[in-house]
Amino acid sequence: MSTITDDLQYLQVSLDELEIYLKSSALDWLMPGSVSGSNTPCPNLTPAAFLLIRARLRIPGLSTQEQQLLEIIDQQTAAILGRWRTAWDHKASQEFSMRLDLWRHFLEDYQDAPQEQAPYYRYEVTQRVYLEFLHSMLPNIDSDLNILDEGLKLFFIPGIFIWETAQESVFKQNPYWFLYGTLKPG
Repeated sequence: MSTITDDLQYLQVSLDELEIYLKSSALDWLMPGSVSGSNTPCPNLTPAAFLLIRARLRIPGLSTQEQQLLEIIDQQTAAILGRWRTAWDHKASQEFSMRLDLWRHFLEDYQDAPQEQAPYYRYEVTQRVYLEFLHSMLPNIDSDLNILDEGLKLFFIPGIFIWETAQESVFKQNPYWFLYGTLKPG
């Protein structure tokens, strides 16, 4: 479980790495350091990972200091992306293809072994969240996402929000319907 401090730290470190990352050919950028001084490494930097962590910080209840830090991070991010928009969009497009394949493979694995795979949905659906962020950035991208969503709906059981309750205010049912339920167990 990530904390507000962890997420703010990730964004700050990401800003230090962002321009170098955007100039590189790497899609998945290894981040220095660890989460809250633990042995857990920081998540790798990708456009979707950055956007997810930024979104998680839209929760109500941030302190004034945390809000101010977030505003500075947003300003610095906008400045960097203003200079490197084409590189950012290119990486986002590459990541979209990669995440789409990962999501497709999970759904195929689920269809092959629903009882075995259904418990992993809560974790694996992160790929679909990443795709939502990337698709909103690149609305003209041609993909099979709608087809995969239609297939998902055949096995989806609508229900309660499956991530941390505090995140529910950030990830509304529209467009994040897939976070509000589970898969049929078999």
